[in-house]
Amino acid sequence: MPKKCFLIMPYEPKFDDVQHHILSAAQAVEPGHQIECRRLDENRQAGRIIPRLEAAIRETDMCVADISDRNPNVMWETGYAMALGKEVILISHCDQPLPFDLNGLHHISYVLGRLKASLLESLTTSLRHTAQQLSDQPVRPTLESALEENRRYAIQTAANEAKIAVLQNSNNEFHSILGPLWESKMKSLLISSTSWNPSAYEGAWVNVESRSQMYFKYIDGQLVAPYCYTSNTQLSGVYHDFRLDPDGRYIFARFHWIHKPITGFAFFLKSESADSLSGAWWYDHQTPANINQMPKLSSGWSSQLRRLPNEKTPAWAEKFFELVKKHGVAGAIKVLIDLGAE
Repeated sequence: MPKKCFLIMPYEPKFDDVQHHILSAAQAVEPGHQIECRRLDENRQAGRIIPRLEAAIRETDMCVADISDRNPNVMWETGYAMALGKEVILISHCDQPLPFDLNGLHHISYVLGRLKASLLESLTTSLRHTAQQLSDQPVRPTLESALEENRRYAIQTAANEAKIAVLQNSNNEFHSILGPLWESKMKSLLISSTSWNPSAYEGAWVNVESRSQMYFKYIDGQLVAPYCYTSNTQLSGVYHDFRLDPDGRYIFARFHWIHKPITGFAFFLKSESADSLSGAWWYDHQTPANINQMPKLSSGWSSQLRRLPNEKTPAWAEKFFELVKKHGVAGAIKVLIDLGAE
């Protein structure tokens, strides 16, 4: 049976080509994982729109959400779908950084003038993987189904309260509307049964393959690692959102370039010594980031990190640490991106 995919996006002419490429991506998925995509405006039956919108999201298997321009309706619908536990593939213009609440999620950046090259292949891959994941999920037992229904009712009640806030002030940011609900959901996903000590990684490190130097620092409960690609002269990007997978087998991290629209993620095997990390990294468009399932290391770019015990932290890294203390990780990255755009 085909998987249902609901499109969450602005209803503006400039997004018509984006919708066309989303539909093309769905059609490009193999017959074994057939996907049916639709938008709410395809059904113009009489009656109130909001109940039909809620029902469409409840009944879908997955969503593709274009969060470009931070459209308030799109942001609310995206939050509602996530609160219901739907698989959501985020896409947006490449020149727009993600809001703080969504910064750790898999995301596809596209260029409006180059949609075939920047969106079609990556989205086709994400849709295929998501359809496969949904097909592999076991059927819930009857008792668990009842408990799940109760949970969904509680989440829907909270989402309805958030909807009232949107109607009162359509300019509210996504995290101020669904922040408490989303924060609670994320905390439940990030809690690991295996303890670890992120501060043990503080200090200077080098990537053996690229000769990039990075500097780990534990600030306000978060491990962050600014790095200089292939050298040690200036800030190129940042590793952040370090965490263990739920079974404590490996370390997950995201990376974000400062002066280019490049994002991705990495996995490092936890069994390495305190002075060595071994793993691989991937661009976001290569494969979906899933902390519960590490891709084959051979499918990514090898990343062998070695500690530099006597290396002093340079000024460009110290400057970034000060920005993190003042603005948080996402805020520090935004400050530097804005400075580069001036």
